[in-house]
Amino acid sequence: MYDLILKKILETHKSKMQKKAENIFEGKEKAHFKAVYTELFITEGDMKEVHQEHEILKIDDAFNKNKQTQDKPIKCNDIFILLRENNEKKIVLTKGVAGIGKTVSVHKFILDWAEGEANQNIHCVFLLPFREINLMTNEDFSLHKLLLELYPELEGLEKTKLYKECNLAFIFDGLDESRLTLNFKTDLILKKILETHKSKMQKKAENIFEGKEKAHFKAVYTELFITEGDMKEVHQEHEILKIDDAFNKNKQTQDKPIKCNDIFILLRENNEKKIVLTKGVAGIGKTVSVHKFILDWAEGKANQDIHCVFLLPFREINLMTNEDFSLHELLLEFYPDLEGLEKTKLYKECNLVFIFDGLDESRLALNFKTRTSPRAIVEKRSSVAVLFTGLVKGTLLPSALVWVTSRPAAANQIPPEHVGLFTEVRGFTDQQKEQYFRKRITDETLAPRIISHIKTSRSLYISEKDLKECGIDVSKDIEFTGMIAEIFKKENVLHYKKVFSFVHLSVQEFLAAVHVFLCYLNKKMQELQFFFDEPEENVTLQELLQKAVDKAMESKRGHLDLFLRFLMGITLESSQNLLQGLITHTEDTTESIRQTTEHIKQVQNKNISDEASVNLFYCLLELKDLSLYEEIQRYLSSDAHPGRDLSSAMCSVLTYILLMSEKVLDEFNPKRFTSSQKNYNRLIPAVRCCGKALWAVWL
Repeated sequence: MYDLILKKILETHKSKMQKKAENIFEGKEKAHFKAVYTELFITEGDMKEVHQEHEILKIDDAFNKNKQTQDKPIKCNDIFILLRENNEKKIVLTKGVAGIGKTVSVHKFILDWAEGEANQNIHCVFLLPFREINLMTNEDFSLHKLLLELYPELEGLEKTKLYKECNLAFIFDGLDESRLTLNFKTDLILKKILETHKSKMQKKAENIFEGKEKAHFKAVYTELFITEGDMKEVHQEHEILKIDDAFNKNKQTQDKPIKCNDIFILLRENNEKKIVLTKGVAGIGKTVSVHKFILDWAEGKANQDIHCVFLLPFREINLMTNEDFSLHELLLEFYPDLEGLEKTKLYKECNLVFIFDGLDESRLALNFKTRTSPRAIVEKRSSVAVLFTGLVKGTLLPSALVWVTSRPAAANQIPPEHVGLFTEVRGFTDQQKEQYFRKRITDETLAPRIISHIKTSRSLYISEKDLKECGIDVSKDIEFTGMIAEIFKKENVLHYKKVFSFVHLSVQEFLAAVHVFLCYLNKKMQELQFFFDEPEENVTLQELLQKAVDKAMESKRGHLDLFLRFLMGITLESSQNLLQGLITHTEDTTESIRQTTEHIKQVQNKNISDEASVNLFYCLLELKDLSLYEEIQRYLSSDAHPGRDLSSAMCSVLTYILLMSEKVLDEFNPKRFTSSQKNYNRLIPAVRCCGKALWAVWL
């Protein structure tokens, strides 16, 4: 659509340029250009002479026949051909004394181009006389807005490929009439510092952490499956179901993949908004995508229309919440080499990208109703939260592009009206998983075994270190407890501080569950008040677990669900034995687990969401209660109607099991499982994994 709009507007512009060039003033009178034009003598000059020339002497030179016959003439239509033959520079400078015919040459070039007689590889020509530019020196413009002042017909072309893919010629006529203050020294400083910054960004992106180890990015990178999402979903999403979605092969094959290098191309094609929001569950590859984008940009492989990329992880921004900064001061905290660039055109004319990685880790109090002053770029100081919201809203640096990454549960902090493109990292397709492990594991016999294991565990999402190296024996006792091998990684941030972070945020949720269980065993009741409305003196394990279930049910985003699953698994005596280094004494939890299991089944029979049902199903598996799972398997394996309807919870779990399985049913008939319209609707997503579906119409 935009290509057709671009083509139509460029045709209109060309026609107008033709009409404009067809006439020329001779004194006060307007004359038809072709009626008066005679080819002018133009020749190649020497740039070294420019700084030593004298105006009057040049007038005499213009009429020196001996000098003219010694030089080779150039046709005005050939200037860009000669330019490209000689070097990589893009500028032609034509000099000539007053009245000698410089503007006439410009008219000739434009008219022949507009009539299709020359330079047809150029898509668009813009004539910008300094005499007219002088009227605009008191305002600031983007390049597009400046062109609109002279060519209103270009309205809307900023959404197209005009500036990205078209061959453009800008003709600035009459530099001698300019009132602009030109400072090319600052441009050289800017260019040099940006080259240094780009080089440093390349070195930074060349390495990435895998657990605690630093690995060379290209040695381990495998392209991730990224797709366009729907911003409407963000405010209804549930964390745990998104983890499982990421590994749902049926869901992946239905969506069109997006390359991370193309996100801003898609953004500009779709609308005028400047924000890309990328969501993905913890550890799925959001930061890896950011590294890929930066590395390809820094190496000159993609997005070369972008002059500067700033990576600002929220993990590091959190260290600056107690101070106020201008935007430039904030960037200096991350990139000290930018010192002095506030005096250049960096913020006025450069194409900038700000990447804010890890919104889910942010401690900023975001208020998008707060006003951000445009002066906050250099002069005025504001909180980091205000600077961030100002960039997102476009009140600060309206031309800048912003990319925010987040776990699903935190993505709703960005109001949808500010987001131009919404993408989701889904991890690896099956083929990409195999490619990754074969690249990462050099042992040719071990790699296929690991790949085979991954394929049989569809919801496996915690990374492949050797647990035995850490003294953890992979056995049935820890099959459902989500034990992990490495806890922290150390990073140098802000060029002088060190921070420790979890290699995966699910580690934090696991440790939170361990902490709660230890507080129970050691009778530290004050630490457990989060789960109770009223202060409690003595709490039984049964009461604690039931309150934890109820608390998790209150969350619409599921941010406590993984914690709840870990907590259930830790209460088993087999898990307590594994934690003997932390636990001073174990406790017989058999009765508490039995009562908690009954409580979970009662909650499942209530009117709860599909996502909550699925997570409670996982909790039952953690507690070694397989009754729900076995009952569903009987429903699936039996051709006959079992005799009673599945509950709402079982319908949700049935759908989930079918979606996560590689098995495709020949035929799926929801009436086999329920006669309730409400439960019938819960089974609808399962149609994606069957060859034939039978549906009833409810009246």
